[in-house]
Amino acid sequence: MSQSDEGARTTQAEQQARAQGSIGVAELTHGTIRDGFSDYLDGSLDATERQRIEGHLEVCRDCSTVLDTTRTTVDLLGQLPRKTLPPDARSAIVRQARSDP
Repeated sequence: MSQSDEGARTTQAEQQARAQGSIGVAELTHGTIRDGFSDYLDGSLDATERQRIEGHLEVCRDCSTVLDTTRTTVDLLGQLPRKTLPPDARSAIVRQARSDP
C-alpha cells in the first residue's frame, strides 16, 4: 500500500471517529468534552485539559454551540436577583440534617 493510500485511509478513519464523537487524542467523546465546560468557563482547568477542549471546539460546531448556550445560561443566571434566607433558616436546616438518619 502506498503512503498516499495509507494517509487517505487515516484521514477517513479520523473523520469517521469525529463523526461518532471521538476527537482522537485519548479518544475523548463529545460527552467528555461537554462535562468539562463548567470548569472551562470557570477557568479552573489545567492547560492540557483546556487545550483539549479548545482543540475539539475548533472542529466541532455542535460542542461550540453547546458551550455558547452554557455560557449564555450562566451569564443570565448571574443576573438574577439573589434571595436571602430568613435569619432562622440556617439553624432549621442544621437541625433537620442532624435529625435525619
